Amino acid sequence: MDWKKFITPAVIVAIITALVGVIYSTMAADLKEKADNKTIQMYILQQEKKDEVRQKSNELKQQELDIKQKELDIQQRSLELKQQELDTKMRIYHPGD
Repeated sequence: MDWKKFITPAVIVAIITALVGVIYSTMAADLKEKADNKTIQMYILQQEKKDEVRQKSNELKQQELDIKQKELDIQQRSLELKQQELDTKMRIYHPGD
């Protein structure tokens, strides 16, 4: 008969342990989900920063190309003016040719 008085406390302890386990599992799942969400947010922010850097780099490269194109245009115009100057000199010094 002595063992019967331990049944009720054992059942109570088992129920409390089960409830604590369920609560712990739920909290752990919530924390894991929050951690996953934070990780994803950090990854997205990191990607956005990389995209911004890439965009700025592309803009700088485009500006460099534009400057080189303008330099080439200036050189082209300079050559055209020199050609016109030579043509004018040829007409002045050799008018009949």
